[in-house]
Amino acid sequence: MRNILSVIWCCFIIVNLDFSAKSKNEGTQVIYLSNCMLYCYDISKKITDRLSLNNDTIDNFSVSPSKRYLAYERVLKYVDLYYEIDEEDEIPTKTPYCSIVIFDLTEHKKIKEVFPKDDEFLRISKWIGDKQLLYRSEEQYSLNGWLILNTKGVIKDLGMDDLSTIPKSTVYSRDGSVKLYVDQSNTLHMINLNLNNDTELCNSPNTLYDYNISSDKESIVWFEIIDSENGTIDRISRLSQVDLKQTVIYNEKALGKKEKCIGFSPNDSIISIELEENVIILLNIFTKERLRINGYDVCWIDDNSFLYNKESDLFLYNFKEKSDKLFLKDAKKTERFN
Repeated sequence: MRNILSVIWCCFIIVNLDFSAKSKNEGTQVIYLSNCMLYCYDISKKITDRLSLNNDTIDNFSVSPSKRYLAYERVLKYVDLYYEIDEEDEIPTKTPYCSIVIFDLTEHKKIKEVFPKDDEFLRISKWIGDKQLLYRSEEQYSLNGWLILNTKGVIKDLGMDDLSTIPKSTVYSRDGSVKLYVDQSNTLHMINLNLNNDTELCNSPNTLYDYNISSDKESIVWFEIIDSENGTIDRISRLSQVDLKQTVIYNEKALGKKEKCIGFSPNDSIISIELEENVIILLNIFTKERLRINGYDVCWIDDNSFLYNKESDLFLYNFKEKSDKLFLKDAKKTERFN
């Protein structure tokens, strides 16, 4: 269970990388969570507006790929859960007891609210495409099962299926003309929606944890975990759509077997890799140069900078200056809104 009072201690390590490029994005807006409320911040205008969501107290949120739908965990109350610290002592932990809400940001209305059963905790996992939200049901110490809530308010119970059998997120190119998806045989596909052709890119014996396509559609990357004689390996492969060559661009000892996350910078030259233990790797896919930062929840702003969390605050990292600075205090999570 997540502890609302938990603090994650972070630091950052800077290596000498030339990641700078001219910024193309102005008027960028981000949504962030602060003191259990959601705010929208316009970076160029430096204006902050609170999102009016019936004055709900919010513990977590996720915006759909089209930015039309907002899913959030509405706090109904806080409960004491007891965690054993040794054989004799247990410590009470304040834990949010939440419902899950899907809200239509275009129509400004609540579509559906799912309430937990007794002793059940509901947690958002991720969007599957634009109209399906994957979430999980938990007890104090264990997973009850996975469920999908769509934007029509219909719930599908997936039971205790492993994540590898759950439909993967469909990833679209920035212009919407190409999409990636993984079928039930763990094969990664690419569909050109203009030509309506379906191409198999790879079939992996390992679980594909995440995949993405660059905005220029020249690079496709995917993340898998490899079990080898030397231990478990995190591996990222890149397929170039220019010369159709596949190369391994990241191959390191794994930090765990939870889901990984890959994102492209706006200029498509850098990928952000979010690993366990609150580690972020910034990797130039052409030069293989790396930057490692301790933090979580990367949100790209432009070619030169990105936002990320460390401890309970939001920081802005600038590639040109090779430094970061405090951006917003008490901002728990951030997603780009445009």
